[in-house]
Amino acid sequence: MNPTPSLPTRDDKVFVAGHRSMIGAAIVRALEARGYTDILIRNDIQLDILDQRSVFELIEFQRPAYVFCAAERPPSGEAEEPGRVLFENLTIQNNFIHGAHEAAVRGLAFIAADGIYPAGAVKPVAESEAMGGPPAAGAYGQAKLTGVQLCDAYRAQYGQPFVSIVPSCVYGPADVFDLHGDRPVPVLLRQLHLAKLVSSGALDAIPADEKRHGRISEEVLARLGLARGEGKSVVATGAEPVVVLPWAVDACWDLLFADDLASVCVDLMERGYAGSMLNVGSTIRVSLAELATRLAALVGFDGRIEFASTESGGSPLLDVGRLSALGLGANTPLEAGLAATYADYTAERKKKAATVAA
Repeated sequence: MNPTPSLPTRDDKVFVAGHRSMIGAAIVRALEARGYTDILIRNDIQLDILDQRSVFELIEFQRPAYVFCAAERPPSGEAEEPGRVLFENLTIQNNFIHGAHEAAVRGLAFIAADGIYPAGAVKPVAESEAMGGPPAAGAYGQAKLTGVQLCDAYRAQYGQPFVSIVPSCVYGPADVFDLHGDRPVPVLLRQLHLAKLVSSGALDAIPADEKRHGRISEEVLARLGLARGEGKSVVATGAEPVVVLPWAVDACWDLLFADDLASVCVDLMERGYAGSMLNVGSTIRVSLAELATRLAALVGFDGRIEFASTESGGSPLLDVGRLSALGLGANTPLEAGLAATYADYTAERKKKAATVAA
């Protein structure tokens, strides 16, 4: 069965699930920039995305024309939680994909991840490699791969234009700056910023950074030349701050700016794309050494940076031939993307009224 979705208009209601995530926030920005006036979002208090009934009832009542499923529960960098990661992500995906099916929405885009591909896939990795072996990202990759398969199944059985988008290593505003994460931009950028604060003696800014971006482990504090003081304060130990990265200096990533990904997502919606899974990459292949140099200059830190000697790291280079054939791709220069990310990292947060459809 070949689905033929009707094309959206600027007045159509578009539901962005996971609007507070980096990718979801970028999709909201892209929709707003193109003049969409009815963007449906819900925060964690308004909607429990793990509760099937709540998700089904929301979609049924609101009747969005299109759904972007960017909601997820990614793994924590500090703990092995395959059970939680697999269960929660499968539950979230199933809730939104099946809920959209039950409500007969006109289209849905599921945001997967490059971790669905097997570690040994031949590079550049084409979409056909998805079933070539166990996902490199373990439970998280398996959950995302299952979401892709569910979209494929609903498109095949019911003719619904449910599509999957596989981005390469995404970075940008609203990122999660987990110091133990597996993506280099947030890990490196935050360590460099903290090291700069220590070097300049701005220790009072570190508790504020923790409040906004998460607790700094004792291990990282020690490397930065810091120790816990009274209350929430930190004190300098006198040691030179050092930025330590868990990847080899020659590890490479295919970096994709979140707003480029969002633009592609909205383009596909507006074109009525209803085909099989698509890779979205930037073709910006950068080594950890080059990325560290660029970010250190951007942040203003000229101290020590150390790299792992054995853990290679890196992300797969995705084959974006099918996307390019549609005339789509990423176009934000790396320098501009990194600058926007750092500006967001350091920006003062202001409360913003939610754009929630009635």
